[in-house]
Amino acid sequence: MQQALLQSLQSVAFAEISLAGDLISANRGFYVLLQLAPDSVVDHVGPYINNPSFTELAAGAQRAMPGQVVYQGLITFLGELGEPRSLLARVYARCWRGSVGRAIIWP
Repeated sequence: MQQALLQSLQSVAFAEISLAGDLISANRGFYVLLQLAPDSVVDHVGPYINNPSFTELAAGAQRAMPGQVVYQGLITFLGELGEPRSLLARVYARCWRGSVGRAIIWP
């Protein structure tokens, strides 16, 4: 139930992103933030996360314990057309399928 609710929200952006930058899952709000159609194919989120950079966030998530907050504060995203959008967010480290890590963005 909660997963289905999160998927439909547009005012809350939620995404599960691998440490390599692959978008594992995202809700409508995340696609709205990136100015993309829902369920668009995103090969790598790096170009969309501007400040702090995806590289910085992933490095922090790699060092963190599962569930630990990696970053909390403003994150600036660049939409498909390069338009910046900043929001207050938290990035968590999370374990996925054993030792593979995820960075999770949740405002």
